[in-house]
Amino acid sequence: MKKRVILVFFILFLISALLATVFFKFAGVKTTKDLIFEVKQEENLSDFGQSYNYEIKDVDSITVKTQTMPITVRREDRKDILVILESEKNDYDVIKTLKDKKLNIEVKGKNKVSFLELNDISIVIPELYELKELNLQSTTGFINVYNVGDLNVSNTSGDISISDGYNELIASNVSGYIQISDGKYSKIHATNVSGDIELETELFDSAVLESVSGDVVFDIDKDFSFNYYFDTVTGKLDFDIENNYKKIDKNIGIIGEYKGQNKNDYKITVKTVTGEFELNNN
Repeated sequence: MKKRVILVFFILFLISALLATVFFKFAGVKTTKDLIFEVKQEENLSDFGQSYNYEIKDVDSITVKTQTMPITVRREDRKDILVILESEKNDYDVIKTLKDKKLNIEVKGKNKVSFLELNDISIVIPELYELKELNLQSTTGFINVYNVGDLNVSNTSGDISISDGYNELIASNVSGYIQISDGKYSKIHATNVSGDIELETELFDSAVLESVSGDVVFDIDKDFSFNYYFDTVTGKLDFDIENNYKKIDKNIGIIGEYKGQNKNDYKITVKTVTGEFELNNN
């Protein structure tokens, strides 16, 4: 009788353990077996989690294309170009080609679920090296660029942040935010559909900012002077400063000038359909 009771308890224990394992599996709780498998996965990463080095003599143009993966470009005290690819999982396809000094990198997920795990791709450029061309394209990934000139960047719903840039800048988005801060530009051309555009630099020769329904915000210092042209359908001109004049013509839009203490010939053109043009005085 005693042996039969022990056998019954043992069977119940096995059933309970089996049910607990099944529950943990469906609940997403990681078992010891899962953790061991993950460690082996990390040890066998073929691309992500690794870095790639390119001699500057071999590269004068870089193009990066991603879907959900964020892109970061920055400078560092180094002698070569460093590409860092990081991901939590190994479900991806990375296509890297270098031909005629043009480095092209495209990141694709093998399935939609794996795309949620992609972390970041970073391009690190030597401090004194100048690329002839830098093209960044993403769908929903955040794009962050520091201290790079002659930049062409596009996104769909992910935000774009550019700081300390120079020379010519072209940025386009659909619903994501575009923020341009600091730097010294010869030309700025930013376009958006429903996302806002914010300009936080006063050092440019000319700037064209276009949006359909998103607002265009220009943050300036009180001493800054510039000429502006605002072309809109139903958008409004929203200035929180008084030292400016404007001339309204239904055929050509609004032409005006903001007079600060510093005299210059900076020109800014803003075009919207319903979006506002906001001028903020820092």
